[in-house]
Amino acid sequence: MIPIMAGLILSACPPRPWMEMQSVRRRRRVMRITKHQRIFLVLTVISSFLLPVAAKLSLAKPFNELNADQQQVLQRFEPQWDTLSVERQSMLERGADRWLSMTPDQRQRAQQRLEQWRNLSEDEREQIRQRFNRFRSLEPEQRRRLSNSYERFKNLSPERKARLRQQWQSLSAEERAAQREWLLNATQAERRELRRKLKGLSEEQRREVIRNELLGR
Repeated sequence: MIPIMAGLILSACPPRPWMEMQSVRRRRRVMRITKHQRIFLVLTVISSFLLPVAAKLSLAKPFNELNADQQQVLQRFEPQWDTLSVERQSMLERGADRWLSMTPDQRQRAQQRLEQWRNLSEDEREQIRQRFNRFRSLEPEQRRRLSNSYERFKNLSPERKARLRQQWQSLSAEERAAQREWLLNATQAERRELRRKLKGLSEEQRREVIRNELLGR
């Protein structure tokens, strides 16, 4: 009976060397899985950096794919075109399209404005940037009013423009702020009423009326 039981026990329990071999195989299989996971993780991280770069490269447009007119306008950028960012390329392309759509007079004025900009100091340029940012932050109706006022100013005679500039420069900071506020928020009826009051007055009288209307003095 004892030999039979011993045989059953031995047959049920595999030899130790075989068990060790099975254990080694399992460890190797786990190591292979872990190694594959590490490789996958590394590739995932690399792709997270490369995909945005690849996307931008796919959006970049070679200089020779611009049309002939665009290439002519942007020819001075050709040597460094491939080193420019996609955003910079797109901005230059849109600028070239705007230039090509201009009339000769508009191009002349644009060149004059560019020359004026180049002659400004850094402080003056910063002031212009700040004014532009303030303009962009306005409501659409306020931007429209300011644009209309500027168009009317452009149609004035040079002498009238010079007088208005002189008047503006003579105003205090408080008076300038009040005029800006009024220009942004005054209704059409209020504007017509102010023009009626100013009609026929001297420059000094006009300024006094404006001070009273805008500052409540």
